[in-house]
Amino acid sequence: MYLLKDYDDNLKKILDKGIRLPNRTGMDALTLFGLQGRYKIDEYFPIPTKRKYAYKSIFAELLWMLSGSTNVNDLEKMNSKIWTAWRDKEFEQKNNYINGELGPIYGFQFRHSGADYKKWRSHRDELGYDQGFDQVSFIINELKTNKYSRRILINFWNPKDMVSDGIRLPCCHYSFQLLVDDQDRLTGILTQRSGDWLPGISANIFFYSAFIYMIAQQCNLKPYQLIHNVSNAHIYINQIDAANEYLTRPKIDSPKLILDPAKDIFSYTLNNFKIIDYNPGDKIMIPIAI
Repeated sequence: MYLLKDYDDNLKKILDKGIRLPNRTGMDALTLFGLQGRYKIDEYFPIPTKRKYAYKSIFAELLWMLSGSTNVNDLEKMNSKIWTAWRDKEFEQKNNYINGELGPIYGFQFRHSGADYKKWRSHRDELGYDQGFDQVSFIINELKTNKYSRRILINFWNPKDMVSDGIRLPCCHYSFQLLVDDQDRLTGILTQRSGDWLPGISANIFFYSAFIYMIAQQCNLKPYQLIHNVSNAHIYINQIDAANEYLTRPKIDSPKLILDPAKDIFSYTLNNFKIIDYNPGDKIMIPIAI
């Protein structure tokens, strides 16, 4: 069973119909607005198989964000360097940040939404200091106590943080809603403002699929599907050759994820994630625009 048909079809749409537009990176991109993919994840798991993927780095990123960390050093300790390119000494000095700090990115929004980031960094260990709102604990509690609620969602887009000079990269994926059907199957709906389709969107798909597995396990539910909405879907001009090579490759069955139980949503480690039956094609080198 191959799960990434929608991903592949949308990649081809961007290549065929994308409009060349400028952007903040200085590298033009072929761009389409408003793409959607649906991925049924109840049996198979949507890691790309047409090209080899260092999937452990993405699982590490998920655990790093769930911990509340916003420092790339913590991620690198798990042997993941996917945020290393965003290190910036000038940015750190300008904001009086310690080495590796990226500002109020995903980890902070996950666990401390609404707090003042710079004050929180200085006072977070002080008794009684405002820690903000823990969105992860909220969704777990809601699913356990009110599973049919239509208000079980995480929102990363706090304008006060996202448009400030104190954040290294504003959140691309900004809304994640969870819904339970009459068979206790868990669906996640992910929305993002911007998506670098070839390297980024593929990672987002199985990042949030793994998150659905974790949440389902903690709440006695069954992982079912990920619905993924991307507002600005793009391929950078220097990625076109890699995209065409990817699309010419044969479909290879998707693997499976075996998730060993943890005592709570914050206690998972990389050892809990076991990917089986993964037989990908060769690696494709894909340039990243920073």
